[in-house]
Amino acid sequence: MDLSEINKVFTQDAVIKLCANPPEDQILSELPYSNRVVRIANSVVVKFGYYVKRNEAENQKRARELVDLTIVYIPKVYGFFQDADNVGYIVMEFVEGSLASSMEDDAQIDWLVNVVHHISTLPGTLPGPVGGGPATAVVFGDSNAPEFEDIIDLTDWFNARLIPDQKPLSCANSDLVLCHLDIAPQNVIWRLNQAPCLIDWASAGFYPRTFERCSQELLGGHLRFRTRFVAALTETMHYSTEETEHMQTVLAAWSNCQRYSL
Repeated sequence: MDLSEINKVFTQDAVIKLCANPPEDQILSELPYSNRVVRIANSVVVKFGYYVKRNEAENQKRARELVDLTIVYIPKVYGFFQDADNVGYIVMEFVEGSLASSMEDDAQIDWLVNVVHHISTLPGTLPGPVGGGPATAVVFGDSNAPEFEDIIDLTDWFNARLIPDQKPLSCANSDLVLCHLDIAPQNVIWRLNQAPCLIDWASAGFYPRTFERCSQELLGGHLRFRTRFVAALTETMHYSTEETEHMQTVLAAWSNCQRYSL
């Protein structure tokens, strides 16, 4: 189906009805209090939920235009809308493949490192989501999602969250590049004899390349995968001393602005 056919067949009302009570075998992802992914046709899925926002759809759409799809595949986005209850719906391409609950294969780790290296060569001009708007990545902690006018604004945001004896961040020499910021086993579809498919672009944006590694330090779960992935990233990306200091500062600022409950 092409885009015109999809928009004609799957109107907003039709999508909402199909997602309301889908057959069990069409539910591809369902977690308590989280978003759901439902297959509504052979080649079409819908991701929907209160936390599904337009930014994610725009990030995914723009990232697909930028990357080499023979290195990393990204599903086509057919449309986004919100219903009267502010539930967001992303209508997108269904990609055949398998999800790994964990990644024990060195070849998989190496492939993902190659993906990160590739997207880190894709430059941006303004920090923040690819499609613009508030930055919601894990590196910004529990703070209200910030918006940045330029890299100086980004630098000032982190420095404002440091305590006096912590070394300030300086991004003057840092390039802004495409970052995914939520690489995890559940966000990679492994296709047979083809490039892996990277999904869930909600956190993505243009940031210093060190943010990709920082995000791995902060995301929960999959400790064995993250330990191996961070080690492989560090070996391949050859972070400079200045970049290593950047990462320490970003992680310190993140820690300083967490909301801890007693």
